[in-house]
Amino acid sequence: MRKPFSVYFREAQHSEGSPKATEIKLPANRKAQIQINRVMRLTHREYDLIANFSPAGPKSPKILSVDNRFYSHSRTKTASPTTNDNHSISDKGAYHIKGEEMRVRGQTYTIGYEVRTHDAGTYELEIKTITESGAARPVNGLKVIVE
Repeated sequence: MRKPFSVYFREAQHSEGSPKATEIKLPANRKAQIQINRVMRLTHREYDLIANFSPAGPKSPKILSVDNRFYSHSRTKTASPTTNDNHSISDKGAYHIKGEEMRVRGQTYTIGYEVRTHDAGTYELEIKTITESGAARPVNGLKVIVE
């Protein structure tokens, strides 16, 4: 399957029609929130949403949990591997959200993550999904600059 969606940082888009931001700056050695919009290019059924920073390693940022600020009240506003059986972190540090969701072409879906930054540097946030057709190509292009 080709790339099923495009991505950009939600908090960096200030008004409708403004450029979609693919770069964000975060402070080093802190917890921070990032909000990501995914605009669907294809209608598909999603079974696993996977997010990971590269280059992977002990100094790269780590995703700790979901904290979706798009919602003011929702049972799924916050979740982590310790509070939700559908959330997990792989041995390589990839954050997985399992669950069957229908995604519709042209629609925008927001996901928020709480991350822990470490050393300064530029890291890429890669988003992947598993669909009814199998693994889709990773969606790259989101840069996190840790200062």
